[in-house]
Amino acid sequence: SLFAWLVGVAAITLDYAVYYTVVTMGEYVNRLSAVGVTWRILRDIGNIMLIFGFLSVGITTILNVDWYGVSKKMLPMMFVAAIFLNFSLFIAEAIVDTGNLFATQFYTQIKGGSLPTSSYMRDTTFMQQIERDGVSNKIMGQLGLQTLYTAARTNDKVFAAGNTWVIGFMGILLFIITAFVMFSLAFILIARFVALVFLIIASPLGFAGLAIPGFANLAKKWWTNIFEQTITAPILLLMLYIALAVITDASFLTGFGVARDPNAWLGFL
Repeated sequence: SLFAWLVGVAAITLDYAVYYTVVTMGEYVNRLSAVGVTWRILRDIGNIMLIFGFLSVGITTILNVDWYGVSKKMLPMMFVAAIFLNFSLFIAEAIVDTGNLFATQFYTQIKGGSLPTSSYMRDTTFMQQIERDGVSNKIMGQLGLQTLYTAARTNDKVFAAGNTWVIGFMGILLFIITAFVMFSLAFILIARFVALVFLIIASPLGFAGLAIPGFANLAKKWWTNIFEQTITAPILLLMLYIALAVITDASFLTGFGVARDPNAWLGFL
């Protein structure tokens, strides 16, 4: 019972992590006033940096010198950076929303074509959400965790019927592994959410670095990180969707020489 409760906590954590850090992330970030305030401060800093950049280009052009890589060849990129820097918040959020859109579609397919509404998540209890909704319900359903103990006690093809000690020990191992996997998935999505919030806030520096030589590496790291973090959720949910689709296929067990039975699982035939 204790380890089954741990799996339940992991299931709730995963469901809420998927819903709030992927499905409704855009709505939540828009309500965070700190994001807009901090972004405006960094945008102003970026604009100041570009102003000094334009002054440096003007001085080096007048003196016909090339100091620290500053020359009139930088003007086109500086104009581009000056324009896009002021729209960096919109661009960064659009990139993240695109990734979340694909992730939401995979999440919808895992759930069978429906998405939970905000009123449903608010008005129903945790147990109702686990029983009727969420990614965790699909995982637990395919593993047979809800009926594992009862089915094992009356089955003699894996363990001796009624051997509660062996059944309980093996069930605990399965519960621990399942809880670890669910907590790991939830942690990845939560860490992704936090990283993306900071990347969205720092988007002005990412664009300003495209035109300022000293910040080129910083801008490259920003673009690399935002794309890596954005595609994490779509890839994770796609792999989970594929895994669930494979193990629910009617002919999946036939590869192990087991009779075709879409409602059966290894050991409980």
